[in-house]
Amino acid sequence: MPCLRAALAVVMLLMGMTTSIAARPPLCPDGRFLQATRLIPGSPGGAFDAVVLDAGRVSIASGCQPAKARLKALKTGDTRVRAKWKTCGTLKKVRLQATIIQDGEPCRRLFGVLRARKMDGTPVSATRTRCGDGFVDTASGETCEPPGGACSDACGPPGAGPIDAPARTWTWVPFPDAICANGTPTGIGVNPGDAGGRLFIFLMGGGACWDHATCYDLGTASNIESGYGSSQFASDAAGLLSSSLFDRTDATNPFRNDSFVFVPYCTGDVHAGSNPSADHGGRITRHVGYRNMTAFLARLVPTFPAASRVILSGSSAGGYGALTNWWQAQQAFGTLRVDLLDDSGPPLPAPYANEALEQVWRNAWNLAAATPPGCAACATDLDAIVAFYGVQLTGHRAALLSYTQDNVIGLFFQLPGDQVEAGLGALATTMASYDIWRHFYVTGSSHTLLGTPDVSQGGVSVRTWLTQMVTDDPGWANVQP
Repeated sequence: MPCLRAALAVVMLLMGMTTSIAARPPLCPDGRFLQATRLIPGSPGGAFDAVVLDAGRVSIASGCQPAKARLKALKTGDTRVRAKWKTCGTLKKVRLQATIIQDGEPCRRLFGVLRARKMDGTPVSATRTRCGDGFVDTASGETCEPPGGACSDACGPPGAGPIDAPARTWTWVPFPDAICANGTPTGIGVNPGDAGGRLFIFLMGGGACWDHATCYDLGTASNIESGYGSSQFASDAAGLLSSSLFDRTDATNPFRNDSFVFVPYCTGDVHAGSNPSADHGGRITRHVGYRNMTAFLARLVPTFPAASRVILSGSSAGGYGALTNWWQAQQAFGTLRVDLLDDSGPPLPAPYANEALEQVWRNAWNLAAATPPGCAACATDLDAIVAFYGVQLTGHRAALLSYTQDNVIGLFFQLPGDQVEAGLGALATTMASYDIWRHFYVTGSSHTLLGTPDVSQGGVSVRTWLTQMVTDDPGWANVQP
């Protein structure tokens, strides 16, 4: 039992998360809910209608413009929706009273009534749209149904094509074929920089989970129940994605002119899962972070055909995700060089790794699907990926950042600080055998470094060291106490 308690506590602290078992369930995520009949009498268009929730506002496709929604999360996991309009088409004093409920999966159906002056209540019975539901929802970007054959996994033509986004500003790009653990669609943020410059792909962190206790009782992974869509991205774009390495106004930032891609995290599997039907105590959980990355890469490659280089990065859970997805990213971009920047996601070797817990992760997330072909040792030892990359990706650069006694990594591997330091030392010895690897170790027990690039060790700052990395400075060397 002590080991179980320690394992559950580990990911609660990953990325500084705090949770409350008794907390009210989160609001259902934004989305489009399709209805087989028109809700506004006499409105133009086809037979179908849609109720749309987006960033705290609700609209009805047949005639109600976006209005403020009053949303309340219920103890059942449902979400109550209320909204008012002065006019909707020819209707006046229009009111929507509805609830988003489960129907085989969380937040799937929207039931209620639409009322207006001099009109009897019109029943609302709408279903959240998604690729594979048998209805071609062109407003969400679909062009065909069902997926398969000539219809891609995103319900569009095979190879959906490049993303069109304005330069030097963040744009949310939905992906119908990329989903969160709760089954709702997600996407990516894109912020193009200089044409022909580098492409910087950053994978978000936020804990991990692998069973009912960790995913739903303790809530040790971000966005498992809420999902991640445009409203969450708007908040991150105004905060996380406006500072540090994403700050284009900082003349000392080596990435200021790069094109940025932000990959959110809502699958609980450190972006490495390929298990769309994990059953955690009767709750189906889609651990599909690796599959989502495959979908993202299919469009990022044609979007940035002139990129000079790609930097695949992430912090904490995102650092492990960058490490896991490096091989498929390099295969997707072909001859274009992809380098790795892993912030605080060290694959500690035995005897420091908890092999029993590692096997639980393998089973819950189906990590075998993410294992690079030819890396037989990776099937049993996660740290074997270091040697595999060292041999297969010569001519590249791979960086690992870490505090020497990172207390989050210590909890993750159930190790005291001195053993974390010893494990990082053993990992550094392995990396030293391959020319592509360098590490930047800072004395201390804090967690993640990319958000604080002015931190230094031995007179060298993270910012200076990263500049040496991405400019192929021959003086780029290991930094450690």
